[in-house]
Amino acid sequence: MNSNNGFQPGSSVLNKADVFMPGKTGVGKDRHGLCSLGVVLNHLTSVTGSDRLADATDLAIKSLRLLSAKFNTLTAGGVIGRQLVLNVGVQQGQGASLRNKAKHGREYINESANGKVRERGRGRQGMSLWKLIRLTVLVGALFLALQSTVWKSWQLSHWQRPVWVNVHLLNGDGEASTQHYMESLTNADFADIETFLNEQAADYGLPLDQPIHLALDSQVQVLPPPQPEPGASALAIMWWSLELRWWHWWRVDNREHSDVDLFLVLYGPENLQRPQHAFGIEKLWMGVVYGYASKKLGEVNNVILAHELLHNFGATDKYDPQTLYPVYPSGFAHPEQQPLLPQRQAELMAGRIPLTPQQAEIPDDLSQVVIGKTTAEEIGWLVP
Repeated sequence: MNSNNGFQPGSSVLNKADVFMPGKTGVGKDRHGLCSLGVVLNHLTSVTGSDRLADATDLAIKSLRLLSAKFNTLTAGGVIGRQLVLNVGVQQGQGASLRNKAKHGREYINESANGKVRERGRGRQGMSLWKLIRLTVLVGALFLALQSTVWKSWQLSHWQRPVWVNVHLLNGDGEASTQHYMESLTNADFADIETFLNEQAADYGLPLDQPIHLALDSQVQVLPPPQPEPGASALAIMWWSLELRWWHWWRVDNREHSDVDLFLVLYGPENLQRPQHAFGIEKLWMGVVYGYASKKLGEVNNVILAHELLHNFGATDKYDPQTLYPVYPSGFAHPEQQPLLPQRQAELMAGRIPLTPQQAEIPDDLSQVVIGKTTAEEIGWLVP
């Protein structure tokens, strides 16, 4: 900060604003140095004649040397970001020698101030360099993680390699009967999901022998964070999404061996109403299904697991969110069928078999389900 209220040539009074010394400490701590400079400056601007002004300039330089010794005290604890510049008014007609002396006075002050800056800045420069190194390492790690995530997403969404899917079981109601059912499940109970998806992929000409590998993995003890209430704010949804990502990262022990994690939260069959809706989020590579701990309803659970799995690859729901009735034509397994109703199969992302214009039923298993053309285009199995 430079003061524009400095002394005027010919003035005999030196105000507080005439000299500005940068620093975090108060300016008035070294009154002797400031007063010496003030007297010299006042003398410089009040005298006339080249000889007397030259003598006064010499005196000014000597006083400035004394002042520079006190410069450290005046700027203690602060960062010197400016230079103290002495502007000496030279009357018209004065000789070159006088101007040179004044010039030397300004150069001395600039040198002194810059020297103090360099001396005081060494430690801070070292600290800044260390911070820069840490920041570079952090940014590099984040970049590598982002690059890895983007590369994985591109590979999976473009079906450049087989996709490894792990199913994790959770006891939703804490009942012993539910736990017993969970412990009885094996890979064979989920094999039809893998078979169904691989057969459908082959029907659309996907050039992979087995695009989906699915296996039952470890149980998870902590339930996922509850979903936001209907009509929740964008901030609440965002916070839930962050909690979900953290829960996913923290609770899965076998992340390096899976591309997609499906969580099946089971409840006893006496729970007629599942507490929450199943969901899968595109490019998050996970899904949560709330199902029933029942052999009879186990095949229905598999239909929902396959449905939520395809959400990760960009498939959209194809039913009316209010009535849950399949949307025509994308939500019909055979939209070209005549007569159109009743249908005999369900489109996977519609989730129901249309029987009448008002009635549709949930399929018993994946043998009653197909993947429609619109869904195949969304997940990259078919070129639009």
